[in-house]
Parts: sequence; C-alpha cells; structure tokens
Amino acid sequence: MGGEGSTFTITFSPTSVGNKTAAISIENTDFDENPYIFTINGNGILSEINVKQGTEDFPSGIGYYDFETVLVSTSSPAITFKIENLGTDELNLTDSPIIQINGQDDQFSITQPTYTNIAPSTDTTFDITFTPTSAGDKTATVSIANDDSNENPYTFTITGDGLQAVSGTEIFSTSGTYYWTPTAENVTAKIILIAGGGGGGGGNLYYGGGGGGAGELFIRNNYILTTGETYTIVVGNGSIGGIFHLNGGKNGTNGGASKFIDLYGILFRALYGTGGYGGDGNALYGHPGEGGFGYPSGNAGNGDDGGAGGNNGNTYGSYGRGGNGGNDGKNGTSGQAGYVRIEWSGFITE
Repeated sequence: MGGEGSTFTITFSPTSVGNKTAAISIENTDFDENPYIFTINGNGILSEINVKQGTEDFPSGIGYYDFETVLVSTSSPAITFKIENLGTDELNLTDSPIIQINGQDDQFSITQPTYTNIAPSTDTTFDITFTPTSAGDKTATVSIANDDSNENPYTFTITGDGLQAVSGTEIFSTSGTYYWTPTAENVTAKIILIAGGGGGGGGNLYYGGGGGGAGELFIRNNYILTTGETYTIVVGNGSIGGIFHLNGGKNGTNGGASKFIDLYGILFRALYGTGGYGGDGNALYGHPGEGGFGYPSGNAGNGDDGGAGGNNGNTYGSYGRGGNGGNDGKNGTSGQAGYVRIEWSGFITE
C-alpha cells in the first residue's frame, strides 16, 4: 500500500577513540534503489586518567612514592602530584573529598585539587605531606575516584619512615672493665676519659711524701659509633698511697689508664698519674718526697708536710685526682679512680 513507512534506530557505541564509519544497506523491491545504501559516521571519545610526580608516571595499582626518612613530629616538603587527562573527553573526579587516603592516613595530609572536571590534554594538581607521629615505616594508599572506563578508582601507594631522635649519657665511675653496645642509628658521641690518679708517697719520721699525679682528662667530640658494635670501656683504678717508714716512706703506686676500645683495638686512652715519692732519709740528710708525674703532676712534700696530689680541675668531680703525700709519720693517701662518660645522640626507626 502506498504512503506507508517503517522506522529503525541506530545507536553509536565506540570501543576505541577516533572516527568510525559504516554503511547501512537495506534490501528492497525498488527497481532502481536496491539495495538502498547510506553512510553513518561517529567520533569515539574517551576520558583517560594518568597521575605523575615530576616526570615519572604512577601506573594505577602499582605506582609507588617513598617520602624516605622524616623526623617524628616534623613534616616532609609538600610533594606535588599531577592528574592528567590523556583522553578526548572530559575527565570527572567524582569523590568528595576528591583524593582519599586509606591505611595510615593520619601520617599524611593532602591539599586537594582545585578542579573536579579536567578537559582533554589538561591537568590539575594536589599535594601530599608526610608528618610521622612515631618511629617506623608508614604506608597508605591514595585513591582517586573518576569516570575513566577502566581505571576507577585510580590508586597508588605512598610510604615513609618516621625517624625518632634519641640521646643518652652512659657513665662508668668505678674502676673496672665494662661493655656497651649502641642500638640507635647514626650515633655520634662525646667521649670523656679520666685516668686514675697516682697514690701519694708515704712520709718518714722527718719528711712528708710527694703527692700523686692526677690522671689525664681526655675528650673527643663528635665521634661516630657503629650501631650494634660492642665497645669495651676500661676505667682506670686510683692507686694506693705509699706507707710510712722510719728512714724512707714508700712511693705511691701508679694509677690506671682509662680506655675506649672497639673490635680492632684501643681507640682512645687517658694516661694515668704516677705515684708520689716517699719522704727520704733522716733529719740531717733526707728530703721531702717529690710529686708524681701527672696531669697535672703532684706537688713535692714541704718539710714535714706531705705534698698535695695533682688536681686536674675537671668539671666531672674528683675523678682521677692524685693522692696526697703523707705527712711525717703518715701514709700517703690513695689516688681517685678514673671515669668514663659517653654523651651520645642518634635515631631510632622502629
């Protein structure tokens, strides 16, 4: 019957970007338009998300950024990331807030992007800052919801290592041998060694003995220690004073050296003070004892008075001072034991 018609519908669903062309053919009984043919065209467009930091791409699901080590309670520099639209259609960021962090999210902060709609061949940026609240490794996942057909959400991993500053003081103030192992990392130390003082010389019946010499005070600043290595610390003994003797007081004995030793041998040593000399001889031909050598040396006896022991005048107490010489008829006193002090600082990461 003439004058009638029928309709049909065509839908364009491109599977890739670019121009698409097809021919429509309709078989019919028209004597000069069989088949009836016409052309259809369409342009496939698609949004395509990509994330960069600097010039480096961060593929979704496997991208990884490391903030490395940052001191606890301080912040890293803000790191800027770029969201690009490499496609031919507008890219829409669909979550609120736009950038989400999952995992240890309290360790990282975000400055959100300005735009949620990104035209083709343009971009927007966001910043992430790492602020660790405790020592140790921190990990989180960045997630960006969007309308990319195969990368929604777009994710990548961020990590950082919290570094806790620590310090301490190790004191060894009794003569003997000790062992100490630093467990923190990047340890630097001020090492103070005081050797033992020499004993004072004994007096005789008429003259005093000499004072013992003081032990050396040695200081080394900013020495780098090896984490996990055991160091040997030797605190020098304070030496015994010489005893009284009628004709000649006995000499005081030498103090002991203080040492700081690693696996390969002595690193640092503080030299001991030597003992003072005893008062010598009788009233006619004798003389007071001489002071022992030290840092400083002990004083010589003076007549029937014993000489004072060497006093190194350090700020760490009486450690390493020489013993006083004995007055006539008296024993010399003992020198003071040495001292080792380690003032250290470093970091822990867990």
